Amino acid sequence: MSVNMIDPWIEFDNAMDLLSSRSFTGGAAASVFSHHFPSLSRRKHTSSRLHSKVM
Repeated sequence: MSVNMIDPWIEFDNAMDLLSSRSFTGGAAASVFSHHFPSLSRRKHTSSRLHSKVM
């Protein structure tokens, strides 16, 4: 197993953060993605709330 396989969700979250923060197009893509995958969107929102409490 490669290191990347330990927690792909971390990589996924980082990629989505990068997309949504770097450009409007990225943000739009993230919105569309969240619309089609609401369970992932909910997970992302939960992790964001946790991060904001920790920071």
